[in-house]
Amino acid sequence: MFYAIIKKKMGNFFMAETLEFSKEYSSAFKQKFHDNAGKLFDSWVTQSGINPEKNRETAKEYREVKAQFEDLEKNIAKQKRIRNVMIFFAVVGFLAFAVSVYLLVMTLLKGSYSTAAIVVPSVLFPLGLTSGISLIIAIVKKINPKINNTVSLRNETEKKMKTLLSTCYKQLAPLYKMYRDSATADLVQKTVPIIKLDSDFDMRRLDLLKNKYGFSENLKENESTIGVFSGEILGNPFVEERRLSQTWGNETYYGELYITWTESYTDSEGNRHTVQRSQTLHASVIKPKPFYHRYTRLIYGNEAAPNLTFSRSSRHTERMSDKEREKYVAKYEKKLTKLENKALKTGDTFTSMGNVEFEALFNAIDRDNEIEFRLLFTPLAQKNMLNLLKTPYPFGDDFDFVKIKTLNYIASEHAQKWNFDVNSNDFRIYDVDLCKDAFVKYNDNYFLNLYFELAPLMSIPLYQQQKPREFIYKSNYERNYTSFESDVLANALDVSLLRDPDTITETILKTSLVEKNEKQDTILVTGHSFFGVNQVDYVSVLGGDGRFHDVPVPWVEYCPTSKTSTATVIKNESDRNNVWNKSNAILHNLRIDLKQ
Repeated sequence: MFYAIIKKKMGNFFMAETLEFSKEYSSAFKQKFHDNAGKLFDSWVTQSGINPEKNRETAKEYREVKAQFEDLEKNIAKQKRIRNVMIFFAVVGFLAFAVSVYLLVMTLLKGSYSTAAIVVPSVLFPLGLTSGISLIIAIVKKINPKINNTVSLRNETEKKMKTLLSTCYKQLAPLYKMYRDSATADLVQKTVPIIKLDSDFDMRRLDLLKNKYGFSENLKENESTIGVFSGEILGNPFVEERRLSQTWGNETYYGELYITWTESYTDSEGNRHTVQRSQTLHASVIKPKPFYHRYTRLIYGNEAAPNLTFSRSSRHTERMSDKEREKYVAKYEKKLTKLENKALKTGDTFTSMGNVEFEALFNAIDRDNEIEFRLLFTPLAQKNMLNLLKTPYPFGDDFDFVKIKTLNYIASEHAQKWNFDVNSNDFRIYDVDLCKDAFVKYNDNYFLNLYFELAPLMSIPLYQQQKPREFIYKSNYERNYTSFESDVLANALDVSLLRDPDTITETILKTSLVEKNEKQDTILVTGHSFFGVNQVDYVSVLGGDGRFHDVPVPWVEYCPTSKTSTATVIKNESDRNNVWNKSNAILHNLRIDLKQ
């Protein structure tokens, strides 16, 4: 009944099959996306006009020749090891010969003619000389020619290998021209039409998030956006952002001092003695140090339950056995009872829901609006969320979820390692089948990570049913491209060009607008970092001699520094990103050029 009502109300705008979002990945979307990716690549092969069979033959021959080359390399290394061993024993032979000559001469000079003095040199003399000469002859006559012949064959094989590899790339050159960095976004929308990804995080999307949902720009000097993409789900906007953040922490430095002293004592017979003592004194100091870390989060705007705020943290409940989970839920039920009793006394609004397992595993007890919390987490939403939390594949309960009014924040563990910047160069491989395999694997992984980044949100049916109210966009913006994209583009450049040369830490790159032209933004790129000054503290430590000693402890003082550069950002007409040569780069169909 519930399903029918929703479908009737939403019509074609709502995809009923996503009501149980996390389950649908394996049952419907995973294989569908995989097939779509394969079909898209096959269409590129057809449209490019390449001869895939010819490329497969050339690629196969290349691999065979490469294997021959590697075998020859191993053979050369083996022959050189044999030669080195022979040289070693030849040297030993000549040394034995030299020693025997020396012993014979010394015997004659001393006039001592013992049997040992005569026999030993007499044996070493011919044996050492013969073995040394024989080994040298073998090296010159056999080993060296064999190595030279193998090296010559190796060089010819290497030349053939490189020619074949070059031929492979030439055969596939028309295919490479078919690659589009927007292909991944197209595949996502084709597979799950309610999800639309943007080519770049543009000013209109930022305008909507800021002025409708309360999203704010990244203005912190100690944080830089190093990765970003945006999109929408049924008109509700989202942005995935990765930041490089600098924070302060403490570093412990250690030092030591070696001391000696003399002690006197009297023995049992009354005699006075002195003894030398020594000790290594240790000391440490704690000093501030900048630390850097990267974190990724999803920000999603939705007007459903607009007055509700809550948070929950990952507990990896998918790792619990059924018995452990039952025990945990039973214990949590007692906690809920205490919270309800406390709420009655304090006038708080907290009221436990009937589904104790959901309360325990989702653990959002800091919610501030019980009515809207229940509006959001209907029985179906609770069921979906529990399925997501309890199912180990692919990630389970690995996400933090914070809702603040109309903004939702998801920070998952899997997203921290997710490579979401598409780079078509990764698919430029010599073999058409390897190209397809790389393309499909990358996109399968992208879809998996994106799908389960959105899963906590899409497990809530109301979020899929809530279409945003009309928003009036600005007709003109103060800049052409967002500060988020400017930061990402700056981080795609060679950082050594953007930081103080004395820097000993990572660099936080922040961008600011200088001037907006018709289609181009001129920006300042400021690289914030630290240079180091070597310092020494002296810590007084009591030694075994009864005196205090100043133990030197070297440490590094981190001093802030910055460098400012000018760059331009403009729309790139082609659909191929990640072109890079230190001072310019193309990402998200935007191009940055550093002015030097």
